[in-house]
Amino acid sequence: MSPITEVARKLIDDVQSAGPLYDEAYAQALHPDAVALKQILGRNHIVEAVKRYHAADKRAMRAQALFVFMGRVTAYTGFLAAVLGGVLLYIGSAPESEIWLLAIGITQFVSLAISLMGSLVLYSFNPLGTWRQERGEAEAERIGVFARIMSERGEGGGDHGKLLLPLQLECFRRHLVEDQREFFVRRGSEHRRNVFRAQILRALALALIVVASLPLLAKLQPFAWWLPDWVRMVMAWVPLDGRGVPEMYALGGLVGGALQGLLAALGVISLSERNAGKYERMAERLNDYCQNKLEPARAAAAGGDGLLVGEFARQVACDLAAEASEWVAVQEALASITLARIADSHKLS
Repeated sequence: MSPITEVARKLIDDVQSAGPLYDEAYAQALHPDAVALKQILGRNHIVEAVKRYHAADKRAMRAQALFVFMGRVTAYTGFLAAVLGGVLLYIGSAPESEIWLLAIGITQFVSLAISLMGSLVLYSFNPLGTWRQERGEAEAERIGVFARIMSERGEGGGDHGKLLLPLQLECFRRHLVEDQREFFVRRGSEHRRNVFRAQILRALALALIVVASLPLLAKLQPFAWWLPDWVRMVMAWVPLDGRGVPEMYALGGLVGGALQGLLAALGVISLSERNAGKYERMAERLNDYCQNKLEPARAAAAGGDGLLVGEFARQVACDLAAEASEWVAVQEALASITLARIADSHKLS
């Protein structure tokens, strides 16, 4: 790493306590030797781009929170209504259970009503679509901020002028490449844990459904020559008759089926199964940029080669734009903003 690159890296990494790049205090916390970058960050169109990103990010977070809340309420109340329906069947034959039947019936009705209303809201107002649109705009604004920073030219020359391109690259590296890499690593791990928990619950639900099928298998046993011997031995030891026993098996099967439905609904809300591998691959791609492509870009920045630096930034932005394309209806709209802005960085040399 060249001396000028080491200086630029240190000037950027030493302001981490000031908060992220989007914080208004960030530019003020820059070292005086980074005055060239500080001037760029203070330009009106950069400040306005940052403000647009802040506003878009807040809208996206609100839209996400609304969708997740509505989705979970709908899923959990639907699950509760289904389970309570099974409980009503289980205790309905007991003459002393009238008060319980009334309380459970009212709770089931309220849960079902909330679930149906939630489904209606999700269908009518489409908060998922709103979230996707808002997040798409936020990601476009995020990349646009860095595109503008990378395409800016400094005022004057001297040592501060020579530091500008390395500072721009280190700013891009720390606050976009590494920031996004840390995000994908963290969220990828969280999604992977969610998938593991869901698999355990699916196994439990499947076990409940299998157990609930034992009474039916017992009736078919004389004719079911295909049943393994160990299954016949298990059924010989499992109680299948008696007061409340058939209802218990039915309740177990209903809970298992309802749990499978709940997991399916939550999977649509969190998208963990899809995002776990997707985010891990994106983290690996950004890690490859840091390990294998960053040093040549740093050498180019130290030598004033804006063309190579711009190509590095363009490649990173294209990958991030491709990953974010699911959030927007037209991928080209996001990509064109990115490429048009970062292409200007070629003029820095």
